[in-house]
Amino acid sequence: MYDFEYNGEGRLVKMEMYKGNGYKCTETISYNGSLFETYEYEDYNNEGNSDACTYEVDLETGYAHKYPNNGNIDIMTYIFPFLDNNSMLFHIGVMGKTGDYMPEAVTLNFKYSDTIKKPDIFSYEFDDKDRMTKLTIKESYDGYENYRIYEFSY
Repeated sequence: MYDFEYNGEGRLVKMEMYKGNGYKCTETISYNGSLFETYEYEDYNNEGNSDACTYEVDLETGYAHKYPNNGNIDIMTYIFPFLDNNSMLFHIGVMGKTGDYMPEAVTLNFKYSDTIKKPDIFSYEFDDKDRMTKLTIKESYDGYENYRIYEFSY
């Protein structure tokens, strides 16, 4: 079972999934005006142990080009790839209004890990109607680099 909480602008700011036995997964999203700023995830397993992380966009550098978030693409699903259900929730309208612009750099911090992670770099390509046609995400941590590439057609 899910509980959803929205701010006055219709942006999803909290999502809780109840897992039984009193345990729940809590996801909190914050915005600075119309810009997505942070996402916090904390999940408790049946033993009461927590898995937690935070995604953060540096507002000074993370929106350098102010790419508009105007397509029918749920950019949040690509920022948080382990949240498989978010894409479905977006398309049925539960995710509410997301950030007005698409982030270009997002940093993932693990609460219980010493992993050194650089910001994920998001690169976009658009068609002549300003709809995103390609998304490339460069992930870097502990000397390792990985690229995730997605293409979209309309």
